[in-house]
Amino acid sequence: MVTRENVKLLVVIAVMVLIGSALPAAAIIANADKVDGFHAVGSGASVSARKGKLVATSKTNGRLPNNIIGTAPDAAKLGGKAAADWRTLSFPMTSGQLSGSQNTAVSLGSIVTVNESAATSWWISFMVPPTHTASTPLSLDLVYSVDSPDACVWKAETLGAVSEIGGTTSARSWFITDVSTSSPISVPAGSPTVYKQTFHLQGTVAPLSTVKFGLFRVEQLTNPCGEVNWRGVLVHY
Repeated sequence: MVTRENVKLLVVIAVMVLIGSALPAAAIIANADKVDGFHAVGSGASVSARKGKLVATSKTNGRLPNNIIGTAPDAAKLGGKAAADWRTLSFPMTSGQLSGSQNTAVSLGSIVTVNESAATSWWISFMVPPTHTASTPLSLDLVYSVDSPDACVWKAETLGAVSEIGGTTSARSWFITDVSTSSPISVPAGSPTVYKQTFHLQGTVAPLSTVKFGLFRVEQLTNPCGEVNWRGVLVHY
């Protein structure tokens, strides 16, 4: 039997059902401009306007703005190395020229100086790349080996010249590890038998300059190192 009390109860239940179903919809409407609680902006929004917000892709190309991220901490590096570490020029010894032939021979792509002789020298000319910064020092690594398993000493002397576009050719000294040329180069005993010696060019040079590096052994009263085998050079600019 339907009584007045039953009707009241049904009306109350119906109202509660309507209110319960309307609350989620109201919440959705209130947050219609958010995704997981975050507001969104278009791809053209400024950096300050998009702080703490989601950024939409471009309607034109479907991409995010170029400045969506800052510069990466290692953006100036390649393979973990600074750009300066890659600014090098490598030359085989046979790409240079020999002046004279006394006590010198070419063997397996390297230059062998059997005895010290100022009459025989090896030299090479190269152009400094346009990416070189004039204030950056120029240095050259010489890789060589000796035929003696024991500790010994040999001496080298260098000559150099720099020709800059629009200027005159000037004589420049190459220093052996920042020490005057014709300094002794000590070779320790034991392995390895292949070594590296660094030469630094005096002063700085402009991009596209032509640089000359010449090398010969200096006469000594004794010849403790015997043969010195010049194997290759690497220029750092």
